[in-house]
Amino acid sequence: MSTKISENRWLTLGGLLMALSVIIGAFGAHGLSSVVTTERLITFDTAVKYQLYHSLGILFISLLMTLKPALIRQWQWISALMLLGIVLFSGSLYALVLLDIPKLGMITPLGGFSWIIAWLWFAAIAWKS
Repeated sequence: MSTKISENRWLTLGGLLMALSVIIGAFGAHGLSSVVTTERLITFDTAVKYQLYHSLGILFISLLMTLKPALIRQWQWISALMLLGIVLFSGSLYALVLLDIPKLGMITPLGGFSWIIAWLWFAAIAWKS
């Protein structure tokens, strides 16, 4: 896959994830406030914020694919780890709030771990550069 195609796919995905963050956030703020507890709303908001932060991370990394194409495989893995983190961390918290299944909370740390690995990998690349 060429660098340009890869960059465009990750940029597109990052943009879509940003839009989804806004949509889900609005749903939480306006659609859930009368349905779930304040504690659950805070949990939902946390999921939205972390999705937003890591969607920005994906956008940022996709731009680095253009600036440092020699590292494209590493950028792709870091982006994939960020996406996995969004699915596991934010996704499990969304499901926990909406479905009221507390056991889903056991998945959440796996998403956080995915993000930690992604950011440490990013830092390692920065250090070597």
